[in-house]
Amino acid sequence: MPSLKRGFASGCEKGSRQNFGCCRQKRVRATRFFTLAFLYYIVSILSIAKSAHAQVANAKHPHGNIKISCNACHTTQSWTPLRQELKFKHEATGFVLEGQHAAVDCKKCHTSLKFTGTSNACTACHNDVHDGTLGKDCERCHTVQGWLDVSKIPAVHQASRFPLLGRHQHVGCDNCHTRQGTTQFINLPLQCGVCHQADYQATTNPNHQLAGFSTRCEQCHSSAITGWALSGTGNLGGFDHSRTSFPLVGAHQTVDCGQCHVNGRFAGTAKDCFSCHQTDFQNTTNPNHVTGNFSQNCQVCHSSNAWTPANFDHNLTAFPLSGAHSAVDCARCHVNGRFAGTSKDCFSCHQTDFQNTTNPNHVTAGFPQECSTCHTSNAWQPSTFDHGRTAFPLVGAHSAATCAQCHVNGRFAGTAKDCFSCHQTDFQNTTNPNHVTA
Repeated sequence: MPSLKRGFASGCEKGSRQNFGCCRQKRVRATRFFTLAFLYYIVSILSIAKSAHAQVANAKHPHGNIKISCNACHTTQSWTPLRQELKFKHEATGFVLEGQHAAVDCKKCHTSLKFTGTSNACTACHNDVHDGTLGKDCERCHTVQGWLDVSKIPAVHQASRFPLLGRHQHVGCDNCHTRQGTTQFINLPLQCGVCHQADYQATTNPNHQLAGFSTRCEQCHSSAITGWALSGTGNLGGFDHSRTSFPLVGAHQTVDCGQCHVNGRFAGTAKDCFSCHQTDFQNTTNPNHVTGNFSQNCQVCHSSNAWTPANFDHNLTAFPLSGAHSAVDCARCHVNGRFAGTSKDCFSCHQTDFQNTTNPNHVTAGFPQECSTCHTSNAWQPSTFDHGRTAFPLVGAHSAATCAQCHVNGRFAGTAKDCFSCHQTDFQNTTNPNHVTA
């Protein structure tokens, strides 16, 4: 572009008046040019500023669509480091920082500058060591206080296939859920022997292996009892003896296992009483079971409730007990512990009664020694002698007469059967008509 100065000079140097108008026009054109150039400059600057402001207004927030002031976290000194005490309240996001979360650096969860859209799921930040076998809800078992805070697990375990009872409530998780695989929490076997095989093999009193015990511990033990020890009754906590061929009833329920299962012998244990109670049988003296030749089947006389009272069923013998005999002590008939061969006739026991009776005198009257001829087992009186079995059956008024009216002075044997021998006085005293004078 030619210099304005040179243009003006070349035109004005001539100094001619005829050229004055030309110079004036040139100056006007120059003024207009500078004015337009200045206006163009101003417009350009304003346009650039407007564009810059538009870019700022349309700029995206580096942390996503969050309505948080920058100075809540940053300072005017620099973007980093952040404020020592953030003004930002995380609970405003709907995810309250508690427990271990309160001490975690932001970048542990927010791995990029974009904070929005961060998942609240535990597995988004925490590696699932259970490989998805327990679901994604870590809070079902764990708390924000730490992974080892297992305060929630007991309640969760109660809803599982294996509720924790008794001693199991105090066992550490890794005792059953071993480190062999941290995923070993589902589909574990429920059999006791899986965890307690070492206990089974190491037990010597009784020796479980030698005795051939089942590896199903619950057959003898109960998880409701703390430990393997016996329960308060002396019986093993969970073993149901009624499932065997020898149910425990009465006193057998309180007997220690070792009293019957000697030397840890369980299989093939005899069920008959004598095999366990031989010493009791031999040492009993009242009555003496050995000399009395008693049956070795204890159940004949005793029950499982106690040795006494004995409940011998005398009806099983040739002499059933009836009447007063039912209340008589055994020794009254079985003298000196003699049971076998005891006589069944009345006189063998009642000889003294027979000899001491005076009304009527059984000895002088020559009464038969078969007591049942006149008496029953209910009582001595009233006697029930059947006169029809003699040569003088009682009929009519004779049926109501007392024995002594005919059998004077206790004389029974050889009593005359003719009427006059008893009715002589009646004959002699009759006057209407007078039997004697007539």
